[in-house]
Amino acid sequence: MKKRLIASLFVYNDKCYQTVSYNSYRPLGEIESILEILDRHQVDEIIISNRMSNKNQLNLKTLEKIKNSKIQTPVTYSGGITKASDVKKVLKYGIDRIAINSSLWKKNK
Repeated sequence: MKKRLIASLFVYNDKCYQTVSYNSYRPLGEIESILEILDRHQVDEIIISNRMSNKNQLNLKTLEKIKNSKIQTPVTYSGGITKASDVKKVLKYGIDRIAINSSLWKKNK
């Protein structure tokens, strides 16, 4: 079995951070720069966990930055997806996969 290198980015209000147990945050930089670096280093996939001050809202600004980055690496996106129509919106930005948590299921029951 081939080993894969998957990078995970924590994005909060359009900036990438390194976090320890979601308690302390160390800024890494702008999402565009981090995506380019990871793409250049040929990681197999990038998982973006996007958080905003309003947790129930998609961050279209960040999605636009991802779309404009022109990276070749597949991207999985999570954050702010609370209904099925959000999934369709996210996919229009060139996202390859979507990760969802329980908020989508709870709301649609």
